[in-house]
Amino acid sequence: MMRIFKGAFLATAAVVGVASTALAADLPYKVAPPPVLVTVYNWSGFYGGVYGGSSFTGNGAIGITGDPTSVAYNGLALNGTGQVSNTIIPGGVNCALLVNCNIGGPAATSITPNANPGYRMDSLFPASTTSPQMRGLFGAELGARAQFDHFVLGIGADFTWFTKDKGTNVTALGSFYNSNGFTANSQAVGCIVGALGTCNTAQFLNTSGSVITVNSGGYAANLAIQSNPDWVGTVRGSVGYAFDRLLLTASGGLAYAPGSLKVSGTYNDRFTSACSGVTNVYTANANSPGTQPGQSFVGYQCGAAAVNLSSVSQLTTTSINYSGSHGGMLMGFAGGFGTAYALTDHISLTFESMYYNLGTVSTTVTGAGTQTTTTVASGTVGLPVASPGSVVTTTAALAGPPILVSRVIDGYVFRGGVQLRF
Repeated sequence: MMRIFKGAFLATAAVVGVASTALAADLPYKVAPPPVLVTVYNWSGFYGGVYGGSSFTGNGAIGITGDPTSVAYNGLALNGTGQVSNTIIPGGVNCALLVNCNIGGPAATSITPNANPGYRMDSLFPASTTSPQMRGLFGAELGARAQFDHFVLGIGADFTWFTKDKGTNVTALGSFYNSNGFTANSQAVGCIVGALGTCNTAQFLNTSGSVITVNSGGYAANLAIQSNPDWVGTVRGSVGYAFDRLLLTASGGLAYAPGSLKVSGTYNDRFTSACSGVTNVYTANANSPGTQPGQSFVGYQCGAAAVNLSSVSQLTTTSINYSGSHGGMLMGFAGGFGTAYALTDHISLTFESMYYNLGTVSTTVTGAGTQTTTTVASGTVGLPVASPGSVVTTTAALAGPPILVSRVIDGYVFRGGVQLRF
């Protein structure tokens, strides 16, 4: 029985195997699909584009050589001890209106000085400074690239315009003060002329006086410097590495721009001298009442003028305008790093940072203006005779000392834009 069952199973398996083979022969044959071809973006070709962004002027030093304050202070030394002297020491006796003056010999004069050396405080123009500024920009570019495997070589030119230059302002301020004075006593022997032209009466001429002069003032100066170019052009070669549609580049080459340096400024100072005191206090002639007493005097100086008045004030003002400029083309170098991404086969978005340096430009600034002095006198005592309350004003042309201004012209550019490949 067992043999009969095993024989039937093997026969059935053989029939099923033959039927499966025949059925498989009737099914359609499936062919494997072809491999997908991956297209790599090629950056070769000509391109043009526009861009916008911002620029930061570099830290190129602004050099300033020259001190406009050398016209100020009536000679007061910087950080010094004040003027050497602002007083006139009597050198004898003035015997005006007398004859046989000083018959007793040279006058005996004693001087007690009273001097305050004073001070001068200044904030001068800096010898060197920097003034970074931010400006907007826009521009256009044109160039060509050639790709070799992943490496991309290129050459391009661009032209960048900047928004208005705000310029750099530098200032200088200063003030000063000093006072000088003295008390003087002078004694001499004079004589009142008699009817026969002889010396009738000898008398002592006693003169004493106290004088003080106070000088004070200050100045303000400024320079406005415009040195950043209105535009910059570059011609640069580049080398890059492409990651399909992403391109990283480094570039370097020539930069050029107008080398315009414009400088303007003003200098103004105010110098006052206030002089007061009583001079020519004399002892009347007790021996001959009603006759002209003898006079000797103590003189003093107010500002630049020697005077013999009880009160004098003097104001001197100086006003100078400075201007200078330099023009011409400058050439230097530019270099940068950038990236581009191809949105389509012909349109790319770009971003680049670039530094340019055009060297140093300089100009000598000259100044011209006026100096006006007004002197007011009051309370006249002694000789020479002047009218109380008299006012004298003088004005003279004045040239300011030259100032040399130099500037390194450089800057950083950050820009983004759109390129069209054709």
